[in-house]
Amino acid sequence: MNLPFGGDTLRLLFPFIVMVTALAMGYALKPRLREPFAVSRRLTRVGLIYLDPLNIILALWAAKLHDSRLIPLPIIGLSMALLAAVPAVLWTRRRRTPPRRAGVLVGASMFSNLGQTFGTFMCFVLAGERGYAAGTLFTLYFYPTFYTLGLLIGRRYASETTLSPLRYIGDAMRDPANRNPVLAVFVGLALGLLGPPRPGFLEPVPNLVVPSTTFVYLTAIGMTLNFGRVRHYLPHSAAMGLVKFVYTPLLGLAFIWAYSFLQPPDVIDKQVILVQAFMPTAIFSLIMANLFDLERDLANTLWLLTNAAGIVLSPLILVLARLIQ
Repeated sequence: MNLPFGGDTLRLLFPFIVMVTALAMGYALKPRLREPFAVSRRLTRVGLIYLDPLNIILALWAAKLHDSRLIPLPIIGLSMALLAAVPAVLWTRRRRTPPRRAGVLVGASMFSNLGQTFGTFMCFVLAGERGYAAGTLFTLYFYPTFYTLGLLIGRRYASETTLSPLRYIGDAMRDPANRNPVLAVFVGLALGLLGPPRPGFLEPVPNLVVPSTTFVYLTAIGMTLNFGRVRHYLPHSAAMGLVKFVYTPLLGLAFIWAYSFLQPPDVIDKQVILVQAFMPTAIFSLIMANLFDLERDLANTLWLLTNAAGIVLSPLILVLARLIQ
């Protein structure tokens, strides 16, 4: 990434600085706003409807999508997500965890913060647009998986629900906040595979828009942070930390080895796999909890503490990724 300022140390600290500053700003604004949740929702929709699709299209348009070495990235992403849920399923069955709590633990294990609010942004800082494109390709499975398997998992653990997953998917895709990022992937892939080369005047745009998008999202999240119930779920958060920062990184290294054994991938692709393997719980676990009346306080705590740990670890994650050759 060609940052417009600073050297290598600032490059490593850049995600930490952006994410902490944005969360702190949002949290500081929360008591000063009449309706902080409404403002947060509007900011998030700006990101989803306009900024995220722009970033996705520009990155995929510039990516070398004809390179067959990129094909395994979303397959590895999906495989890691499915394997990440295994410890939670086994643990909740062994301990006979109540369904509303078990559903949160399984969903939080399976869905990680791979997108613009963390993982793909880290990939951008690591390797510029090439890293952003590889990070985006890694996450191609995410939306289809969440809106199918994720909703079925939520329904499985819900005590009572009349929500039809198929109807929810249809309703969700009518909303541009859900539809535009998905459509942007197809537009970006079409331009990258079939379109003309991306115009040179667009090259500086991602260096401004990608960090700005992350800042907008995390400011919005900061406006909704709730620390009131955190202490009640510290053991669950510690267990989730082991999944996100020990178990899935080991899975990532195993997939990197297998990937390298089958064909020699670009070093950036291997680095992206490791970065995404370290990602904390996704905000989608909160969405699942809200949809199916699962244990919301647990979902909030797991997201809050694992993402806080991920932000603290972000410089180390970049250092470790750069050791992959």
